[in-house]
Amino acid sequence: MLHSRQSLPSLAGQVLLLATALFAAFGAVAQAASLQFRLDQLNAVKDRSRPISLDSDSFRLYTESPRNYSLFVLLTTSSAEHNCHPCREFAPEYRLATEAWARSFVPGKAYFAELDYLRGADVFSQLAVRSVPLMLRFPPTEGEKAIRGDYETFDFNRNGLTAEPFAQYVESTTGIRLNIRRPVDHTNTFIAVGFGAVALLVVAIFRAQILSFVQSKQIWISFTMFLTTLMCAGYMWNTIRTPPYIGSNNGQAHFMSGGTQYQFGVETHIIGFLYGVSSLTFILMVTYIPTISSPEKQRTSLYMLLMGHILLYSVILSYFRMKSGNYPFKLLL
Repeated sequence: MLHSRQSLPSLAGQVLLLATALFAAFGAVAQAASLQFRLDQLNAVKDRSRPISLDSDSFRLYTESPRNYSLFVLLTTSSAEHNCHPCREFAPEYRLATEAWARSFVPGKAYFAELDYLRGADVFSQLAVRSVPLMLRFPPTEGEKAIRGDYETFDFNRNGLTAEPFAQYVESTTGIRLNIRRPVDHTNTFIAVGFGAVALLVVAIFRAQILSFVQSKQIWISFTMFLTTLMCAGYMWNTIRTPPYIGSNNGQAHFMSGGTQYQFGVETHIIGFLYGVSSLTFILMVTYIPTISSPEKQRTSLYMLLMGHILLYSVILSYFRMKSGNYPFKLLL
């Protein structure tokens, strides 16, 4: 009897251990069955031309753990009330990516879906979504593709709203290569052919006038001076460096950057204007003043143009000194 009483706790522990093992086994089987059910559902609702359309319930179903697949979910809105222009802009691009995924679809690896605000407002509130479109990637919960946290986001601000950067992101995170195929747009071709035909017709009709225009010295002189002034004002530097048009410091607009190694876009307009008007005053002194028959008018016009030229040149030198304190030249200012 004593031996039997001592063996009762041991027997109870073995029963408890067996029950725990059975419960864990049933749990694992249930999880595997749930995962397989979700995969079957995803494979069944997959569309070859569109992302999988989700609502609040299906979103929670397909994003719950465990997962052995990646799920990309685009949070967007088609509501006229929200008037989301980026959403409308990215929608066809996302469809191109979905079509590329469907052409090389491998079951159980990755899926592409979208959740509209009208069908999942509570999910938007739960995730504290502040702006759309928002791309979420739910990776596998185990293995080398797993990450910390439930999901990560694709940066639209940095990568833009086209399909190609998104396809690169998909390849870098899942290993799936999406070959984006854009439909051929023949509209531009037809427009180019039409303009070409019109241009040939215009050349054939106005051949003499066009030749006279092209061979005009005044036209080439004006074009050369304009191009020279534009380049001396820093247009090519702006094209290469793409600086901001106007600087800002503590909310104050700045039209001039310090130093000679940088400039704002507006400085090209300022310097170009000063160069252009200064050159015009010099050209008028050389070409227009000699044609004035009255000596008094000629003398007065010459003095006015000369003073204007000197003043403008002084402003240009002063501008250079403001850009660089070591600039040695100065005239009036």
